[in-house]
Amino acid sequence: IGTAGFLRKPFKPLEIAGLMGQVSHALHLLKDPIKPSELIDSGKSRPRAVIADDSSTIRQLLVAILKEAHVEVVGEANNGQEAVDLVEQHNPDLVCLDVEMPVMTGFQALEKIRASWPQTRVLMVTGKAGKDDVMQAVAGGAAGYIVKPFHPEKVVSQIAALFARKKLQKKD
Repeated sequence: IGTAGFLRKPFKPLEIAGLMGQVSHALHLLKDPIKPSELIDSGKSRPRAVIADDSSTIRQLLVAILKEAHVEVVGEANNGQEAVDLVEQHNPDLVCLDVEMPVMTGFQALEKIRASWPQTRVLMVTGKAGKDDVMQAVAGGAAGYIVKPFHPEKVVSQIAALFARKKLQKKD
């Protein structure tokens, strides 16, 4: 089945409760299947994505959501540097990039990704949506912002809108 998270000793009861809450929330959200009308169409066979988040629970949730929406997940990273390396290796259509990660933050990774792969759409993923963070993401070239906890249908509709926008820009 796999690991949904890690606790490091010594741990506190609140940490266990928080992790269990994340897992429970993710399992609850995945009960409802994605509707066929919400499947993502990038104009080719299947869009490809890299997911970067230091929480394995969030990565698993995003992988499940994207796979059900017919997006091929070609790589998972738990820090910003791994995300940049996976983008270089796979040249995906989409990157879901956590803001707060070790080694290299999501904002630092966003800067590198947008500089070398400007066609790649980047969605920032975070537990907080402060005005400064949103402004920094937009200024850095992020295509959107997903706030945790998120609902699968909202994630899919936001990603579908990104691909629809890109198609409209190509037609103009």
